[in-house]
Amino acid sequence: MKAYKLLRKLSDGNLYPLFIHKTYSTPINEWMQAECYPTKGFAVRCGWHT
Repeated sequence: MKAYKLLRKLSDGNLYPLFIHKTYSTPINEWMQAECYPTKGFAVRCGWHT
């Protein structure tokens, strides 16, 4: 299965999520564990979604 995630690239060259946990960069070429970050105004949805 192929999945795509929309991220934004800032002037520092790092990738960041658009909404949830957006101040933390997303590492490139690394395996990541799915985590849950409950955020006010958004439904709690743990894990990666495809």
